[in-house]
Amino acid sequence: FISAENVNHVLRRYSVKQDIALLSIDIDGNDFYVWSALGYLRSILVMVEINGSLGADDKVIPYDSEFVSDGTTYYGASLPAMVALARLKGYVLIWANRINALFVKEAYEHRFAHAGDVNFWIRFDDGHPVDPHGRQFVSSEEALRMWHAPQESAKQQPTKLVPSEGKSAVEHEVAAAEVVDEGVETQNCSQKDDEQVQP
Repeated sequence: FISAENVNHVLRRYSVKQDIALLSIDIDGNDFYVWSALGYLRSILVMVEINGSLGADDKVIPYDSEFVSDGTTYYGASLPAMVALARLKGYVLIWANRINALFVKEAYEHRFAHAGDVNFWIRFDDGHPVDPHGRQFVSSEEALRMWHAPQESAKQQPTKLVPSEGKSAVEHEVAAAEVVDEGVETQNCSQKDDEQVQP
């Protein structure tokens, strides 16, 4: 299924265009890392699944390419964590409910009320049973520091980074994970859609 390591390969395999209107990411677990790994796919809007049970906490599950949700509260990333990643990628929050968040490119944020207001959009979700194993989450910054750029992307599209003023180490790590991809009019990266894809 879709992972941070293979998402760019899958998009290239199906010759998707680079300029798209909407990117939807809903894979019940590694949404944060898959979005982080996606390269310069020029999408105006990004809809991504969030873990509403985490409320206002900045939390993400540690990366596991083979992660499968067990239906408990242990999955994905909180809204604040996704907002932090979105900011690094040039997007602003414009809407959210208990399970999804919608982001727009910064150039369009002035068109939306409450754009970027995380506290306004937080909705708590208690629809999942509590994780009985008490597994730990990490912060969005820790998640990006621990996760390395996918080897598959590095081999096929090597990226040479030139340090620039004003950028943190985390921002450089996000840039290192990004590669230029070809995209579709609307690309929905879901596990179900990719069940038949074995890149």
